[in-house]
Amino acid sequence: MMLRKSLSFCWLALFTCNVSATAANNIQPNYENLPSQITQFVQEKFPNAQVGIVIQSAKTGDILYQQQADQYFYPASNTKLFLAAAALKTLGESYRFQTRLLNDEKSLYVQFRGDPTLRMEDLNQLIAKLKENKIDTIYGDVIIDDHTFSGPVYSQGWTWDSLPWYYSAPISSIIINENKTQVKIQETKTLKEAVHFEAANSFPSLKIKANVMGVNKATADAHCQLNVYQNANEVDISGCWSIEKTPLTLELSLQDTRLLAKQAIQHALETNKIDLKGDIHFGKITENAKVIAVHASQPLSQLLKPVLSDSNNIVSDAITKTLGLARSNQGSFQEGVNAIKATLSESFNLPAEQYRLFDGSGVSRYTLISPVFISELLYQMQKDPTFSTFQNALSHSAESGSLAFRMKEPALKNKIAAKTGTAMGTSALSGYLQAKSGQKYIFSIIINQSLEKSENLKLAEDKLCELLFETL
Repeated sequence: MMLRKSLSFCWLALFTCNVSATAANNIQPNYENLPSQITQFVQEKFPNAQVGIVIQSAKTGDILYQQQADQYFYPASNTKLFLAAAALKTLGESYRFQTRLLNDEKSLYVQFRGDPTLRMEDLNQLIAKLKENKIDTIYGDVIIDDHTFSGPVYSQGWTWDSLPWYYSAPISSIIINENKTQVKIQETKTLKEAVHFEAANSFPSLKIKANVMGVNKATADAHCQLNVYQNANEVDISGCWSIEKTPLTLELSLQDTRLLAKQAIQHALETNKIDLKGDIHFGKITENAKVIAVHASQPLSQLLKPVLSDSNNIVSDAITKTLGLARSNQGSFQEGVNAIKATLSESFNLPAEQYRLFDGSGVSRYTLISPVFISELLYQMQKDPTFSTFQNALSHSAESGSLAFRMKEPALKNKIAAKTGTAMGTSALSGYLQAKSGQKYIFSIIINQSLEKSENLKLAEDKLCELLFETL
């Protein structure tokens, strides 16, 4: 990778280059003091955390400020920037996921191909196509084909305690309602009283076993937690819960995707009043099976918005496995990661050996990337024909996605297009900034090993962006 040069007297040089722009806006930036202001800000806000920062000109790529910029950090969801760039190059903006309905002389086939946006309503509409083809009775079996993706449904580095929750839902060929469900916590006002839970939806069928005690917030924060375990369609919840938080809805992952698919298809057949004489089981479509109907997702250009703007993990890693399928005919995490790294090396000259990647979502704690590597990707993407799609899919300050309620000062609205990242002790923000002067910049901020709450880390990122906006 050819890194942009770092300018020893970059602030003076930048001032010279920007005289006409700043004069036109009647702005008098103080470039000379900005590096010391940033350094002092970081020392005050994060005295014991690891912080990596890089700021560069979007026009020339010259690095204007850096702090630990070439050190490796866990980037959390900033990983999705690499996924999105590779997906645009490999799959193309018009790519759509498909879920197919087929039949032969004996059986009906439902082929799941990893569409992360497939809803139960979509499956109902797909099954309804049978009646349009004058099929109201299935005399054979319904065979579910879930062989598009392969390998583990979780990547290496996903922590065991995150698996019950919606943001770590399994990435299999079968994805329905994002492989998640909701559980309601019934309101309780009495300390040491049992907290009751119930399924928020009639589908899928869940059996909930709870042994949870209501406690005050101080006790909950200091001495206990909520533990969630799953076995097929049974959910076991134990521990304690702060009564100040109820009522509340929890979003849990559904870990048995095959059971989910069988329940969903049975539900869709009953909804459409189609009689099944045989059984529902798993297998592969036959060579002579004919396509009856196809459900297609939105194009990739639209799917990147939940990836980059809303930071949706299941959409991200369904795309990761699809990249592996497209490049090596294996829809696994490993081949998906290999595809991302190979594509970015070929298209943007980003050496595969200079970062470590285990998924496309950033859930894996094993991923390591430097801030300067992220900023280089952002710089290179500007030259790509798909850049407008890439940039539009990012969160925009005070306007959309995970930045919709951040940097709400009127002057900052829509001046920052960036990808957020959040995990325990970690926060990241990388993207594009249009300063008050009208000049455009690329930045990457990654904070690791902090004891601060996530909201405090994000407030600090926002203040730093405000400083850059006002000064550059």
